[in-house]
Amino acid sequence: MERHAGHYHCISRIVDRRFIFEEAEKDYFTRLMREYEAFCQVQVLTFCVMSNHYHILLEMPKRPEVLPHQGERPAGLGW
Repeated sequence: MERHAGHYHCISRIVDRRFIFEEAEKDYFTRLMREYEAFCQVQVLTFCVMSNHYHILLEMPKRPEVLPHQGERPAGLGW
């Protein structure tokens, strides 16, 4: 079975549709987004941050055929 990368359009709107993102907040949001992008090992293909909502187009990597520790109990876990 061939496994493809996944693509997701993520959107979120501010509560009550208030306009709270000024330039400083947009810059901070973008920095955090880039940190999470690296941490989660996804790729942000494009994004748009507006004053009351944002859009992000993500590419998730292909899932490996065999996951690490599949069927094995990792050392140190009590399950």
